[in-house]
Amino acid sequence: MTLNCEKGALMIKSKQLFHFLIASTLASLPFASAFAGEPFTDESYNTVYKWDFSGVNPHCIVFDFESGTLDLPGLSTRRLVNPYSAQIVDEIAAANSPKVRQGRNAARFELRTGDRVSGGWRAELRDLNNAVPGSEVWYSLSTLIPKDFPDEPENSFVLIQWHDQKVPWNNPEGHSPPLATRYRNHRLDITLRHAFEGQQPGENGRERILYSHPNLERGVWHDLIYHVRWSARPTGPDTGFVRAWLDNKQIVDYTGPVGYFDDLGPYVKFGIYARHDVKQPHVVYHDAYRRGNDYDAVCVDCSLRLDGSEGPRMAPD
Repeated sequence: MTLNCEKGALMIKSKQLFHFLIASTLASLPFASAFAGEPFTDESYNTVYKWDFSGVNPHCIVFDFESGTLDLPGLSTRRLVNPYSAQIVDEIAAANSPKVRQGRNAARFELRTGDRVSGGWRAELRDLNNAVPGSEVWYSLSTLIPKDFPDEPENSFVLIQWHDQKVPWNNPEGHSPPLATRYRNHRLDITLRHAFEGQQPGENGRERILYSHPNLERGVWHDLIYHVRWSARPTGPDTGFVRAWLDNKQIVDYTGPVGYFDDLGPYVKFGIYARHDVKQPHVVYHDAYRRGNDYDAVCVDCSLRLDGSEGPRMAPD
């Protein structure tokens, strides 16, 4: 993790910087694990910040796993059931598969029968940041699905999701993820949900598929980039949008409401989450998760344009 994301400059307000430094200090103290059995969990942040994580490094972060540990400031591991649930690896354990996407390391996620935590069958890491409602945020993640990934026709899997933040005063029950990238039987879907117009805090709307790839190639790395305005407003200059690129080819260009009328914006979880308990182990690999305030902060191969061609990079908007 690096504060300047190695590219774009990072501007942090003094209050936000104070929150980030205090949180990092708390995570390193011996008593930090008393909050939830591990250092730097979102429960410990809840105790201090009353569910508001928007000040946790709000502008720019990289989790590239090059340090060889998952114990990173701003990263929650409480949704990992067992030591095998997420591991740092320096090669992909599958025949004819490439090595890690960038650098030396990647993260290997494994979900086995009975791995249930936080109300679901999952092995996920959480970015400890809540997007500010109305803000624009860029994200990227590189993902590899092994060639021997088991097919379970009755099941589906979430690779990365943006989840609403449950809070007792505004959103006590929570909603389905407003944005998610899902995988089922070789098909990759990007799905959207948003509040019905005029409802406060807003109920689940109908799930909408923004993009579907019928047969995503396995055994290779795929780069996903997202540009989102987190606004549930249905019309006007402040309405939301989702733009997404798969391997530098634009696949989503949606304008309209995104998410719910909640006081706190969504947060990211990535790894593997199953709709139902799995019948056999499922493994996926992720590398180089990035969040930033512009394309330069999250680009995977910055020598390419967003349309995938070579040459001087064009502006994303």
